[in-house]
Amino acid sequence: MKSVFDETAEEADKRIKRGAKLDLAIIHLTFEGIQTFGGGVATVLRGHLGALPRLRAELARHHIHITPYFAEIAYAANHERRDPLYQAQAEKQVWSMGGDIAYLVNFTQGYLPKAPWGVGDLGGMENWKAACASGAAVALNFARRHQAAVVYCHDSLFAL
Repeated sequence: MKSVFDETAEEADKRIKRGAKLDLAIIHLTFEGIQTFGGGVATVLRGHLGALPRLRAELARHHIHITPYFAEIAYAANHERRDPLYQAQAEKQVWSMGGDIAYLVNFTQGYLPKAPWGVGDLGGMENWKAACASGAAVALNFARRHQAAVVYCHDSLFAL
């Protein structure tokens, strides 16, 4: 399948006129929200997930098929911020849209105090480097299944 990034403007216009769909992956890299409740990132992520059915329907009218993916730092099963009911609901919803959820390595499982920024239980720079590498690999593999991908990095630390 040819990537939309390799299309010329003329080829894109022809594809759209023929009614061909754009196959787009929407990938969220995050440190909270699927497995855990939390602050702003969890709220944004859960809002995005809640809006996906409507967004998918609207984009389908424009010949764009989206598939959602989420990748989140893995938390210990007994973490005090765990939200297993929401996790099960989120997994079911994402899977019903053909997407997937992956859990990222950062070697903390949500338990490593004294981080140098606001989320103190997710470790230091080495832990974030591991999460970033893990997230980049997951995003790459999800994206390769589609013509194009948009990756939301729900913290600037995923830019490492």
